[in-house]
Amino acid sequence: MLAGAVVVVAAAIGIGIWWQKQSAPPDPPIGGAVAQFSLLDPLQPMPAHPFTDENGAERTFADLEGQVILVNFWATWCGPCIAEMPALDRLQAEMGGPDFQVLPISLDIEGAEAVVPFYEKLGLAHLPIALNPKGEIGAA
Repeated sequence: MLAGAVVVVAAAIGIGIWWQKQSAPPDPPIGGAVAQFSLLDPLQPMPAHPFTDENGAERTFADLEGQVILVNFWATWCGPCIAEMPALDRLQAEMGGPDFQVLPISLDIEGAEAVVPFYEKLGLAHLPIALNPKGEIGAA
């Protein structure tokens, strides 16, 4: 008799959990900083301004056509940037490839002279170095 009561109670709990999930309100809308993003309508093409790599070779977004690119403007003197770069490096290590790339674009006016030692100090091994010391890309 006790075993039968345990089964009935377990079934009632299971049904109660299922019912709660069925009648739960929908997830709340996105909040915080993400809620402040707005989609450009109509979509805008990426700026044609070039950026350079650590060796001074010019590159443009056209070189990355067909990939999803997470562009991050940053500088070695920016506190939040220093904190987020290791996470971006991990993201690139885990997800980077032919379809996705993290592209941190440095705005440091010293260019590679400031960025290369910064990468070494933080052990950033997976992120490319992209330089735009005049900030034309961000302004565009």
